[in-house]
Amino acid sequence: MGVYRVVHGAVRAVDRRQRFGLRAVGHPYPFLFLNWLLTVVSTFQSPLILLSQNRQNEMDRDRMRQIMTELRELRKAVEQLKA
Repeated sequence: MGVYRVVHGAVRAVDRRQRFGLRAVGHPYPFLFLNWLLTVVSTFQSPLILLSQNRQNEMDRDRMRQIMTELRELRKAVEQLKA
């Protein structure tokens, strides 16, 4: 929510400047700051996404081991019933 507010504020500020004809007075590239801001956000966001994916993979792996253990136990129980 915080990043959305910052990006939204930057876009509104650029839009206000263009609407009132302040583009010639200001920076010739008005979206330069916005581009920089999105680059900084993505720089910090990508490692967090990778960490969460790794954590999810570990949880999936543990769950699969648990399921395999339960299946082995069920297979043994079925074999005992057949014998």
